[in-house]
Amino acid sequence: MNNKSKKNITPVLIGAFSGAFFSFILCEVIRAAAAYLAGAERFHFHWSGIKLQLGFVLHSKAILAVLIYLIPFILNISVITSALQMMRKLPVGAKRHTIIIFSLFIIGYIIIDLFYGAFSIVLNFNRENDWFMIPQSLGLSGTGSAIFIFFVIILSMGYLNLLLKNILQYINAK
Repeated sequence: MNNKSKKNITPVLIGAFSGAFFSFILCEVIRAAAAYLAGAERFHFHWSGIKLQLGFVLHSKAILAVLIYLIPFILNISVITSALQMMRKLPVGAKRHTIIIFSLFIIGYIIIDLFYGAFSIVLNFNRENDWFMIPQSLGLSGTGSAIFIFFVIILSMGYLNLLLKNILQYINAK
């Protein structure tokens, strides 16, 4: 492997690994802290594939439970938006490429997570999935859950599309 290919692979590896660490592990740890502060009990972490999952019991208002379930989603969106702001200030180079890969990894994760959640609701499997728990916390079931996740997907995809268009400007930048 020559020096130029090593130089090009480094931002890709750093961006992918940091995106995976943030999405798969750090978001769940932050959610655990928020759930603890909200008074949740019976915490347990377990691995669901390659992702760390938090289980907890919260005996408070439904809207608080929904917010706690949405923390990883909100964090991921916030980090992508912040990364986009950082890209605006950085010149073309390894740091910008790392942030682009990091952002693209998280966007891909969000898309997969949303559609997996939608299938969990429609097919009624994996009851520990966050997207399955959110409608339950709101008292929705059956068709109401499916309609809820449909609107969440539409809104999320619209915003992610906007973010991707902005990121593409930096990929094609000379």
